[in-house]
Amino acid sequence: MKNNGLAVESELPVVKARGLSDIAPASGHPLNWRRPMRYAIGFALLLQTLLPAQPPAQAGVASAEKVDLKGTVVRVSAAPGQGMPSLDMKSGQETVTITLGSMRYLLQNDFNPKAGDTIAVKGYKMKEGVLAIEVTLGSGKPLAFRDNQGRPMWSGGVNGRQGRMGRGRAEK
Repeated sequence: MKNNGLAVESELPVVKARGLSDIAPASGHPLNWRRPMRYAIGFALLLQTLLPAQPPAQAGVASAEKVDLKGTVVRVSAAPGQGMPSLDMKSGQETVTITLGSMRYLLQNDFNPKAGDTIAVKGYKMKEGVLAIEVTLGSGKPLAFRDNQGRPMWSGGVNGRQGRMGRGRAEK
């Protein structure tokens, strides 16, 4: 090759590539994703076996202190779009807020507390009141709101099994 009358040898070979496969290194295709993907999957499986299992979401609820309260309903808070229905009850000298369950679950089980009703509550003591496990209005049958693990009675079961909707009333 001549440049301004001087002879210059090119140090780089001229390569005419037709596509990505023509410029692949000897070890394989530059876009070979299989090997890194295998390493990533292997690492994820190893990590899964080494990390301790996470407790269920309701474990925090079930580990909370359990309380038994008796008293009188002061106020009921239940309105569409409000979230979880609750009630305020007077137990001794204090007024405690009891968080119940889904509105649909309450309606399906004919649970209709009113101000002045006597009430007995088993529940988990939370920062703001009590989360109901079981509530008895007057001398009626108790309505279970949560199972022994703290899971709501109106939610679906393990592995997609149907929930226990409508089966919360305890048998006596």
